[in-house]
Amino acid sequence: MELDTGDDYGVFEIKSFSYTVPAALAGVGPFSTVAAGTTVDCLVMQNSESITLDVGDDQKLYDDMYFYRADDDNAFRFYVYKTVTIAGAVPAEEEVAPAEEEVAPAEEVPAEEVPAEENVTAPAEEEEEKAPGFEALFAIAGLLAVAYLVIRRRE
Repeated sequence: MELDTGDDYGVFEIKSFSYTVPAALAGVGPFSTVAAGTTVDCLVMQNSESITLDVGDDQKLYDDMYFYRADDDNAFRFYVYKTVTIAGAVPAEEEVAPAEEEVAPAEEVPAEEVPAEENVTAPAEEEEEKAPGFEALFAIAGLLAVAYLVIRRRE
């Protein structure tokens, strides 16, 4: 893909491939290691049209990239998101239950009664999940109680 100045991508137009960092942005974000007035190589895109975002609205920027307006009329928060499809994801197939076949009745053969053996197994002990950090809370409380008693004896 070749990009040229003046090409349009959605609501954006390519303005240049270099940017002179203003003093307000020097040392901030992606320009954290760049001094003011330095020209850096980057893609500069600009939108000459206004974008109006009401609460819950989204605005397509290009391809699958969108602006979304969140919150309510008292606060202003928006973000950029992209819709994607995960390659190789296979939709779940419904399981088809096999048709039940009719079984011809077999001759009943009297079976000898065998006494059932008692095969009792003890259930495996399950460890209870403990909330992390509570042991430390009791340890600190215990240390504070001991410190209190020691200080009280000194007096």
